[in-house]
Amino acid sequence: MIELRLKRLSIQFTFLFFAVLTMLLLVDRTGYASLGLFACLLHEAGHLAMMLLTHTPVEKVQFYATGIRIVSNFAYTSGYLKQTGILLAGSLVNFAVAAVCVFAFDGRVLFYSLFGAMNLCIGLFNLLPVGFLDGGKLLEILLIRLLGWDRGTRGVRWLTLLLMLPATCLVTFLFVRHKVNFTIFLTSLYIFIVSLDFHWTRKKFR
Repeated sequence: MIELRLKRLSIQFTFLFFAVLTMLLLVDRTGYASLGLFACLLHEAGHLAMMLLTHTPVEKVQFYATGIRIVSNFAYTSGYLKQTGILLAGSLVNFAVAAVCVFAFDGRVLFYSLFGAMNLCIGLFNLLPVGFLDGGKLLEILLIRLLGWDRGTRGVRWLTLLLMLPATCLVTFLFVRHKVNFTIFLTSLYIFIVSLDFHWTRKKFR
């Protein structure tokens, strides 16, 4: 692991991150992977900007094989509006970039159309009500406030599994029978596996 320090902030890069990044850039001939990576960076920049604006301490930013993780002393027990703003900020940045690409360039340049679509997809994807995504965390905050910690966390765990199990089965069926896009299949399978890990980890340590 490579670590850079900016005062109290630790920026970490795992070797698997570089391996996956290199593989994507070598295999992808369309340039979609690069656009997707840039859109993801904009998403995380939105979270970081909101954290700075709300004076939320950031301990580390981790670049790992399947994404980027921001680690902070994020507590569900205080600052409901602050937490909501931080979680929404990433997708709002993606939506703003998508809007600029659509309205400013009016689809006249293919690059901006693709980049806008990529930002829109990433923004919507992160708002899915799945436990480890921004949408899942927003749902968890809401349920905790309405039902309490135990019922709220239990509710979002089961909802995550109930949503992802049929979705993964459907995408798998479409992949086997109709050769649906492999990236969509792989993404769905990854989300389901991580959802299972999220479920059992939260259950064990609650």
